Amino acid sequence: MEDTRPKASHSRKIASFASLAPGAVITFRWDNPPWDTVLQYTAYPLTRPGMTPGDATKAVIEVVRVRLCIERDGAGEETRYALVDVRNAGTEMCGFELFQSWLQPLPE
Repeated sequence: MEDTRPKASHSRKIASFASLAPGAVITFRWDNPPWDTVLQYTAYPLTRPGMTPGDATKAVIEVVRVRLCIERDGAGEETRYALVDVRNAGTEMCGFELFQSWLQPLPE
């Protein structure tokens, strides 16, 4: 059955990385993400630190894969987490900020 309740959109920065080499991929683990809802991860590029006026650069970052995981131990305890793979798709060193966005039903 479709959930037609009104929803509120939320977003928060969950990580910031100062540098990632061109072509490199980093996997970031985020514990206890919102569950049973629409969930999205977005990475915004940051130019390299120490740039001065007149410096030119191009930063290209992409989220290449998101995996939502559950682990259950022998006692029945569950751990839920997200693994987010982020890649520097450009040709220069750059950093990025990683955001998590989700929808949450409004209280009735």
